[in-house]
Amino acid sequence: MVALLLGCGLSLSALAACPQPSPETDVAVGIREAPPFIAHDDIRGQRGFAVELWKSIESDLQQQGELGQTEWIRCSLSDQLVALRSGQLDVVISPLTITAERQEHFPFTHQYLGSGITVAQNSGNVINFGYATNILVDTVMQPGVPGAIFLFLLVNLVFIGLVSWTIKHHVDFEVIGKEPLLLRWARPVVETVVRTTGLYGMSSEFRSTTAKTLDAIMAVIGTILSATIFGVLTAALIGSIGVTRDVSITDIPELKVATLANSTSQAFVESMHQKPVSGSPGELFAAQSGGETTPTFGRRAMRGSSSDNATVTPAQEPEVQRGDEKWSPGCHRPGAANSEARCLQANSWFDAMRMLDRGEVDAVVGDWAQLSYLARLPVFDQRIHVQSAAFKSEPYGWGINPQRPELLYAINRELIERIRNPQWRYFVQEYLGTGSIGSN
Repeated sequence: MVALLLGCGLSLSALAACPQPSPETDVAVGIREAPPFIAHDDIRGQRGFAVELWKSIESDLQQQGELGQTEWIRCSLSDQLVALRSGQLDVVISPLTITAERQEHFPFTHQYLGSGITVAQNSGNVINFGYATNILVDTVMQPGVPGAIFLFLLVNLVFIGLVSWTIKHHVDFEVIGKEPLLLRWARPVVETVVRTTGLYGMSSEFRSTTAKTLDAIMAVIGTILSATIFGVLTAALIGSIGVTRDVSITDIPELKVATLANSTSQAFVESMHQKPVSGSPGELFAAQSGGETTPTFGRRAMRGSSSDNATVTPAQEPEVQRGDEKWSPGCHRPGAANSEARCLQANSWFDAMRMLDRGEVDAVVGDWAQLSYLARLPVFDQRIHVQSAAFKSEPYGWGINPQRPELLYAINRELIERIRNPQWRYFVQEYLGTGSIGSN
């Protein structure tokens, strides 16, 4: 019986670990389901941002004779970290956060994307005017918009002067001429603002041809501008419907949350439960740095057998006494969590979002790039809102087998070349959305 149980345990362990690559494989590529970076399509196979980027780099390196046969290896995040450290995997293109702790065990490529840890919540059924205001402010502060507003104001000054010159051709000139001096000066300003903002179209109030031509020009400008203004206002109000109040860093310990198992987001949530939050995020997060890898070039050596023995020992979680039961501040699997557990582990971000959608948790704490993509899927039907404010910025890179410095050097060369390409911005936005790249 003991032998049978041990055999079953070993079998389950083997199924959980990353599969061994084929003997003829030169580069074993670790992947996991993580849209929009990696997603499986029944017709097109593997696709997504990371897949397309890897295929591009892979093709160039194979043409240059620097890369042999590759193989997709699918396994979980925790298993990928173990397999990278042991050399069983050569590169992990799944979204992987660059941290100092991970850099102690394996190197990363150059950063290709910056994201952050944020919160997803269920949407409400009212308009959040504060969120709408933030949308308007963000729109006005986009590159080029302040300059356009300034130019419009300068043009309006010219129009005010022209209207002052043509005001004598106005049908109400007799009335305007008898008004106090201050009102007579204010009348051209009012006429210009009304017409150039689209509040008033073409009229029959000007009698001369010159005045009517000026009136027509301002009416055209007003039509275009009013369509733009009301379009932005409508988008801001629609975008804020159902948006709840943003979660602050001090709110996290009070919420029941879901997050991805063995991710940096899980570590972040657990740090919130294990430390008192003073309101100063700088006290919680130390600067991360890692050693540099000096690349040397050469063909890949044969794999050693040491990778089969790699293990990870989970840290012991402190227990806290609450009422009549013991409660652990760490994150737990849903089936192993008691009623007091404040953090649940999910196998994927999609699973975490489903837990939120079903009302099993109050929020999902995780990566902005992936959560915002998932929230747009039809399956959630705009029922989930992902806040744009991030608690902690995180750089993304590909993990590399520490025994393959030549692979790190070659991939970095190709990766940096693509990041510097003017089309990089549009490539990222194709998968992650138009708001995925900031102005800087």
